[in-house]
Amino acid sequence: MLEVYRQISYLVHNSIFTNLPNAALGL
Repeated sequence: MLEVYRQISYLVHNSIFTNLPNAALGL
């Protein structure tokens, strides 16, 4: 269960950091 949570949080952080530059360019 803990491993699943770690993978989900890892994916969430990855998507945030990959979408951040796109959002900055969109501004």
